Amino acid sequence: MFSKPSLTPSSSESGRTPSVTAIALERKARGPDQSKFVIAGGRIEAASPSEDGQLIEASMGMDSHESDAAERSRLILENAEANLLAGIRFLDKQNDCLRQISEKLGDAARLWKISRIPNVESKRLETIQFEFQSARDEVEELRQATYRSVPLFSDGQSSPLRIHHPSRREWQLLLIDRCDLGTASLTTFAHGKIYGDQTGFFLDLETIENAHGSLRKPLSNNIMQLKLLHSCLSGVKRRLENDEESSPSQMPTLPSSRTTNLFRTLN
Repeated sequence: MFSKPSLTPSSSESGRTPSVTAIALERKARGPDQSKFVIAGGRIEAASPSEDGQLIEASMGMDSHESDAAERSRLILENAEANLLAGIRFLDKQNDCLRQISEKLGDAARLWKISRIPNVESKRLETIQFEFQSARDEVEELRQATYRSVPLFSDGQSSPLRIHHPSRREWQLLLIDRCDLGTASLTTFAHGKIYGDQTGFFLDLETIENAHGSLRKPLSNNIMQLKLLHSCLSGVKRRLENDEESSPSQMPTLPSSRTTNLFRTLN
């Protein structure tokens, strides 16, 4: 089973919360996430791009070169349908988690505003901090969420999930982003507080709102990718219903500069 690193740096040996600079340096030292995944046979597999062709052919359960053209085309399209459905399920869960994170960050901003009302009693402030910490911890749990052991999110740069999709004559490489939730504002929020003497940064409203705002791009990308995969799925279903025999003549190979990449560069 794949194991992802924590998105939140641990406390220092003294038990104190590390500085923002220390957190940034720790993240930089880790470098990009080296995990790579491909969707083949309707499953998300940990694999390097050089293994894609072999995995895709094996996922069809027979030697596609020895089958006749019609049977081979149907196998490729059925496999494509399963892969797109797996990608859609991954993105659906990612979308759900992003929306829950957004809701919890909204709750955190509301609690911060209440804590700044003049003359709020300390007992009430302790309750507000407890509620804030619960929201903060739920955000962290959601940032660690997985789909069938594959992380939905990353902390910094990562390689997208790959789907090799058959058009009528060539393979397209569809890329599914594992959203980067390691932004400075979200990382600071993960170590934040609004009241009390426990470890953590005292947060201002701007930091919480920046963390909330940092979700706009991941949500937008998620929705765009979902629309693309649904569109591709509709096309595959039409081709299966119409018994179209057109499909790429060769299995996909290692992605090159000539490969059709959608959304962003393959790392």
